[in-house]
Amino acid sequence: MDWATVETPRMDLRTINRFSEFIRSRLEISEINNTPLSPTVLRVYRKVEKASYAMATNGLTATSELHDLRTTAIKRQQRQSRRRGWASPY
Repeated sequence: MDWATVETPRMDLRTINRFSEFIRSRLEISEINNTPLSPTVLRVYRKVEKASYAMATNGLTATSELHDLRTTAIKRQQRQSRRRGWASPY
């Protein structure tokens, strides 16, 4: 993989883990050799951050939507159960 021209990773854990492993290894090497991080490492780090943020945001949105759907279903069920008790004039 050409890390210098890499795009923001797809939103799957396997790809993000591969990017994160690259960053971890470069951080260790930088720390051991007491050298600054290259612009490529910083760029990949920003890409991983962007993808992770998007995944977290999508997860929160999905959780919120699921909660709203469940609440709506419960309210609908309560309305329907109240209607069943009424006698129809027809």
